Amino acid sequence: MQSDGSSSLFRGFTPSVPKILILSMLLCVVDEAPGINRQAKEETTPNTFSCLTVSPDGRLMALGSIALYAQRGAVSVSRVDSSDGGWNSGCEPVLALAFSPDSRLLASAHAGLRPEYGLVKVWDVGSGRVLRTFLGHHGDVRSVCFSADGRSVISAGSWIRKNGKPHGEIAVWDVASGSRRLALEEKDGIIDSLAVSTNDVLAGAVRVNDTRSFTRLWDMTGRVLTPALTKRPTRIDGFAFSTNGRRLAVGGPVSAVRRPVLRNEIDAGFRFFNYEWSGGSMSLIDAENGNPLLSLGDFKGPVRKLAFSPDGRQLAALAEVIEWRHRLMQSWPVTVGSEWRILDVESGEQRLAQDCAYSLEGVAFVPGSPEIITCSSDNAVRIWDSISGRVIRTLKKTQGVWTSPTFQPAVLHTSWPVALAFQPGEQTLSSVRRDGLVQSWDLRNCEESLRDEGYWGTFSSAAFSRDAQLLATAKSTRTPEIEVRNLQTGVAAASLKTPQAATNLAFLSPHTLLIAFAGGRTELFDIANLSVVHAFDAGEKVCYAGCWIDATPRPGFDSASKARHWSGLPAFATGHPDGSVRFWDRNGRVLFERKIQAAGIGAIAVSQRGDNFYTGDELGAVKSWDVGSMQRRRTFRAGGTKISDICLSESGGFLAAADVKNTVRVWDTVEERELLKVQLDLKVSSLALSADGSRLAVGTWNNQITLLETREPSLLNVLTK
Repeated sequence: MQSDGSSSLFRGFTPSVPKILILSMLLCVVDEAPGINRQAKEETTPNTFSCLTVSPDGRLMALGSIALYAQRGAVSVSRVDSSDGGWNSGCEPVLALAFSPDSRLLASAHAGLRPEYGLVKVWDVGSGRVLRTFLGHHGDVRSVCFSADGRSVISAGSWIRKNGKPHGEIAVWDVASGSRRLALEEKDGIIDSLAVSTNDVLAGAVRVNDTRSFTRLWDMTGRVLTPALTKRPTRIDGFAFSTNGRRLAVGGPVSAVRRPVLRNEIDAGFRFFNYEWSGGSMSLIDAENGNPLLSLGDFKGPVRKLAFSPDGRQLAALAEVIEWRHRLMQSWPVTVGSEWRILDVESGEQRLAQDCAYSLEGVAFVPGSPEIITCSSDNAVRIWDSISGRVIRTLKKTQGVWTSPTFQPAVLHTSWPVALAFQPGEQTLSSVRRDGLVQSWDLRNCEESLRDEGYWGTFSSAAFSRDAQLLATAKSTRTPEIEVRNLQTGVAAASLKTPQAATNLAFLSPHTLLIAFAGGRTELFDIANLSVVHAFDAGEKVCYAGCWIDATPRPGFDSASKARHWSGLPAFATGHPDGSVRFWDRNGRVLFERKIQAAGIGAIAVSQRGDNFYTGDELGAVKSWDVGSMQRRRTFRAGGTKISDICLSESGGFLAAADVKNTVRVWDTVEERELLKVQLDLKVSSLALSADGSRLAVGTWNNQITLLETREPSLLNVLTK
């Protein structure tokens, strides 16, 4: 989630001192439900930082971020020594960043919205405005840098040819004219990293495959100076070129063992590994003759990042500590920690070695400081003494990613949330995962407080009772089943075998459950007597809303009953594709039906008082209606993208709606004004408002729960995988 407006991303840092900044990336493995193959994801959470760089004058830092599943990202620039100023701008996923020599421009390398459309952008550091956009790469742009005079931008990336063979490519762009001066195809492999020296010598890491890689030198005309300066029997993950062009550092795993994978199960967002690598090593090489100057092979994991200090006298190395998990035809790594070291380039002496219980990604020196700042996957910012390795102070974040005045994200673990509910007291949020796990979250610290693994199977639908004490789940298995469980005791109150998986569940009271199936068949289930009391056809493509017939007396329904001579109080309402609304009693009889509009109704909610109901339609309109007269009271949204879900607070004072383009809006129904509008990354799967409407929880398909403060939109928490 990106924040709008100008804001600094860093607060509480020691001013006026250069630092090393280390950035984190979390590698997650998802445990699916029993019977489902476990798959590995190399995953970044929405807007998780992916790269970091510091300006040559040491005043500014730039951060790039990625939202993996949504193909979005952001570029953020702020001062190193102050919390004031800076800017943040949304864009395509950011893979690399580089400042110009005068620190006035910033170049960013991006993965395109389509694989063949990688691009490079040049930003004005002061205003955050995009000055140039360079198109022409055939794949993701993996690295970018400026020439020594700052007049050219050099970019490198990958290119998968039609024959399936990976190629690399280098492009040199003129900043002033926007034209491409050079296009060079590297047929030997993918160029993962690229750097330039002060004398305009280009150094790149070329990966042929996971068991063969090498480094190569070019000049600015594309002429190869050294075909293979150094070779490695594994991939090159860490790469750094000193500014004077005299030293080259490469790092990666020590060895790689081939393991088979199920190639036909590769899916979007998943990555299976052909090779299992172990250990970690790095080499320091003389860039003029290729002679090794230093070699270390005792890292606990693959060396992922390397960086020279501006004076070239120090080298920082980051290694990822991993454990490999295995299943039939599958292998994947799990990050269990990391280590980083600072080395003296001339003597090879190790000045500092530090182990961490969290993952780290990205390193950049800022001249002249004895301090190191780390940002880690345990949601903390630490400032270290680089001489002693002592933590000077820790800035613990309740949120796991950087905060800003507009949004404050937090990172926790969940999976595809199909139902959400706030518990009484508003300090706990309950969520139901599609894979059958029920979780509770303590909203005071955004941490998981309870995990119920008593469920099994895959849920097609789930629903909480109004007081959030009961949970109904529909299992999509070979033997579909509906189960109602008391969340306080964990005891199953009722279960029902069904001929097919239910598509919709709704509590009409603590004793009655509505069960809807594809095709329109609807059943009312008596929880106490464990029996279906009524079954009827409500129609196809119908949306449901319970009216809670066992709740306290509501003047709205009473007056509507008298005005329309209804034979009883409605138990639930349905919205239909022809624009009609029906109110039903607990016996499955239609009490009243009227076509209220031409557009089909895709979502419906009924106030607890029974005086209003709300609809969201296929044309994107959100409206409120009077139950007694069936006349429209208010149009909150006149039109736009089709509404997929709406949610009403128990007090009726707040209304939330989500459309199919993943935009969520919140309105104050009393003051009749829009409070909040948020654009999310993927499709919204569930909505829940707290009883007083002060908080909105949104579940989305990229396995996250976004928590919004409706009365103070400055707080946003993301509970995510």
